[in-house]
Amino acid sequence: MMSPDTKGNGAGRMAAELFLKDGGDGAGLGRPFEGKGAPRTLDRHSTGWYRVLEATKKICVLGDPAVGKTSVIRRYALDCFDEGYLTTIGARVLNRTQVLRFPGQSAELRLHLKIWEISGQNRHLELYPSYYLGAEGAIIVGDATRVETQVNLWKWIEGFRAAAGRVPIILVVNKTDLMDETEFDLELMDEISHEFRCPFRMSSARNGANVDNVFRELAYQLAGRKPLSGPRRGRAC
Repeated sequence: MMSPDTKGNGAGRMAAELFLKDGGDGAGLGRPFEGKGAPRTLDRHSTGWYRVLEATKKICVLGDPAVGKTSVIRRYALDCFDEGYLTTIGARVLNRTQVLRFPGQSAELRLHLKIWEISGQNRHLELYPSYYLGAEGAIIVGDATRVETQVNLWKWIEGFRAAAGRVPIILVVNKTDLMDETEFDLELMDEISHEFRCPFRMSSARNGANVDNVFRELAYQLAGRKPLSGPRRGRAC
């Protein structure tokens, strides 16, 4: 069982914030980030040199048991899918770096995501607030084949926000490859999305549909920007 760890890369976050404030050209980084240990580096691509900024963010993935949280994370972080059901005890963490680029700017932001998967088991309820502590975003997952998991998104959002505050959240209805129209409630999802001002998306961890786009969209929200492009399904507020 993981113990809560909310320590992030403070220098990296500061660099990222300056990057966003300056419009991404790096002009405002200047002396505070020069010299040994500076989070700014230079890299090169076909158009010449550009600045590389880095930040670390903790996000949580939560929802009812067996909605596919583990599969969604493994599809995104490892690009794999396991047909078996993998039970999560407490919480576990996977990492992936999401590279964000912005048009007209000679810099990129490498966002190191610490992805905390939170068990959906009721016996761990008292631990959830400590797991949520320090999270700067969340993906909350329901199951397209079980309408009760979509109803329960209400309580997951409320519980998470009580501990983490009003940070970005994306709602995901997973298992579209098995979707049962009688078990998917579009009106309900629209209502939840509107009530909590969270976008909702459809995905399939099995075939990978929309999984990368969901994490990419959340990463851009964490950076305070909108994604450049990419297909999306579902409603956004």
